[in-house]
Amino acid sequence: MTAPDSTSVAALIARLSSGSPVSVAATSLAVMFALLLLVDKLISAPVDPREPPVVKGNIPIIGHLLGVRTQFPGVYEKLARNSKLPICTLPLLNKKLYVINRPPLVQSAMRNKVFDFGPRIEEIGKALGVDTTVTQRLVRENAVEQVSRITIAALSGDNLYKLNLKALQFISSRFNDVKHGSDVEIPDFWYWTRDVIGTATTRALYGDQSPFNNLELVDSIWEYEAGLGKLQYGWITKIIAGKALAARKRIVGGLAGYYMRKLDEGDSASAVIKGRAAFWRSFGLSDILIGAMDSLPVASTVNTAPSMFWLLVNVFAEPEYLNRVRKEVKSASVITITEDEGRRIASVDVMSIGTKCQYLVACYREALRMENTVTGSRTVMDKDTTITDHETGREYLLKKGIEVQWSASVMHKQPVWGEDAEVYNPGRWLKKPLESTKSTKEAFVPFGGGKHLCPGRNFAFAELLGCLAVLAVGFELEGVQVPGHAMLYEHSGLRSPVYGSKSKKAILKRRPGWETVEWKYT
Repeated sequence: MTAPDSTSVAALIARLSSGSPVSVAATSLAVMFALLLLVDKLISAPVDPREPPVVKGNIPIIGHLLGVRTQFPGVYEKLARNSKLPICTLPLLNKKLYVINRPPLVQSAMRNKVFDFGPRIEEIGKALGVDTTVTQRLVRENAVEQVSRITIAALSGDNLYKLNLKALQFISSRFNDVKHGSDVEIPDFWYWTRDVIGTATTRALYGDQSPFNNLELVDSIWEYEAGLGKLQYGWITKIIAGKALAARKRIVGGLAGYYMRKLDEGDSASAVIKGRAAFWRSFGLSDILIGAMDSLPVASTVNTAPSMFWLLVNVFAEPEYLNRVRKEVKSASVITITEDEGRRIASVDVMSIGTKCQYLVACYREALRMENTVTGSRTVMDKDTTITDHETGREYLLKKGIEVQWSASVMHKQPVWGEDAEVYNPGRWLKKPLESTKSTKEAFVPFGGGKHLCPGRNFAFAELLGCLAVLAVGFELEGVQVPGHAMLYEHSGLRSPVYGSKSKKAILKRRPGWETVEWKYT
């Protein structure tokens, strides 16, 4: 869009004010809009012709700023739909941002060694309430990379198996509390899944002395997550994010007390908590600061719990899906029934479910494809670089210091998913051409990619599959309905339910033939 010069502005004023019935207010608005266009032109960051095409916002100056910086619901989908560009440049006041809308380019960005996550660490630090000087030191001394390696190692192999068992043991205790003839009425199934996953996950991580045994802190995780996007605006944060700040204070207080009492060194604490705390102490951080920097309570629950919710409602609301899951799990030899002093014990082989129950896995993947909205982000670090669109052969210049973003919600609705991409259909994952095509793998990005692939993805995978397998075989979940969905909170990784006229309630009860079974994960 070309900014108006002074002559065109003067002509506009003359036309609107010479005998026209247009009001003075309308004239003023027109002049103001013209001036805004002029200012927008003057302050916009320069764009090299080799950079991705520029897409202007509808409103001069602030244009895309509000939408992209707050990740306003639907902003990336709308941008991809309207621009139809594989990659574009968005003006943001005197800065700019690159947004990728095609899976091959996203994969190229993930692999590019010039891109990194570093500059976002300070933004995350602000959301956690950590002083900027501390986060700058963490980046400068490569501490974030080191703690990332510790986390990955602690969430693999035998450590991962132990963590999964600990979480699922808590979940099985909740299932075993459901007695035959004493149905459990769940007033809000969304909150029920949040509580179950939140408590199970934090107890598995922090051990028997978890600060999240205090359920108020579990609730605080969700209050914090609801206002997370508002915690990066300096002094305004205190005005617009009071509840989130109060929730963060409660969480940090609980975690600081946990680390000050050295409960992370106890036998029941997980390897990932032990390893991270030991590293931060060796780095010279206080226990209070370790508590403030601990993002695991939020990172491990705010995506896993919604994933669990969408998986369960989609399967249990559709008899075809539910019956197929039940048949597959029962025939896959992942459940073993034994007798012990008059008790019937059903032991579930956690590690076998993912390999023996492919339809169950398909249901899980489809829930993520439908509802995951995570935004990927990297920054062009040390020097200018290029990425190439291999479909067209065009090479795009990406300038040093500029942030690059992409949205899973755009990738997960690409043409490769078929004409029914807006519909939950687990069967699409079992079609051999779809399963094996490179384009499908490139378009499925719920856990990020490259060296920033989510380290907790396998923990969540086993936790959710284990839950669905037991609930499907041993229980009825009556009254469940699939609600509408929307991104209700800035920076949410998954959509939240919007019930409207649909019921939030559900009834959990034992299935015939499984009334007295005691469930156990192994």
